[in-house]
Amino acid sequence: MEFKDLELVFTDHSILCMPGRPSKRFFKNDSVDEVMMDWEAPIMKRHAEVVCRKPNSDVLEIGFGMGIFADFVQELRPRSHTIVECHPQVLGRMEEWVKGKDNVRIIEGEWYEVRDRFEMYDGVFYDAHNDRAFLQMFELKNYVRPGGVFTHWNGEKGQTNIPFEADYEVIYVEPAECEYFKGNEYNLPIVNF
Repeated sequence: MEFKDLELVFTDHSILCMPGRPSKRFFKNDSVDEVMMDWEAPIMKRHAEVVCRKPNSDVLEIGFGMGIFADFVQELRPRSHTIVECHPQVLGRMEEWVKGKDNVRIIEGEWYEVRDRFEMYDGVFYDAHNDRAFLQMFELKNYVRPGGVFTHWNGEKGQTNIPFEADYEVIYVEPAECEYFKGNEYNLPIVNF
């Protein structure tokens, strides 16, 4: 079963995946799995600052989730903000969010199915369910301008195993009770082009 086919539950503070089904983080227990939680806000804010470091940036966001990262990006006023999302329930929630944002372009589908619609960007952020495949297969040089940057959600306890050189910035966080992230140190990857 693919992520886009799973039933999600939206709360005021999280997105959850229904019991017994694999979530974005692919847990193996029978409880409700967390997909995203609002304790991630300080992390998402810093990711947004990284991808919008150039004035008038063109930003590519893969995986909308709760829209926390997208809200921070919009506060930084990029020239363009392209969002790729595959889940129909998330897309439905995005309909209201996108109103009045003339710099936002939404591409529906899995990144690997729609990448021919990507352009060149100053900043790329990835936070979606098939991150291992993305980090191993995606040819960033085809989508990130010279002087641009790439970053991604890093659920690892340290540095990720990615096929490009990255710097890491440590952010201290206080996660709620959470299955997909343990500890208080988040290692934010920054890949410069």
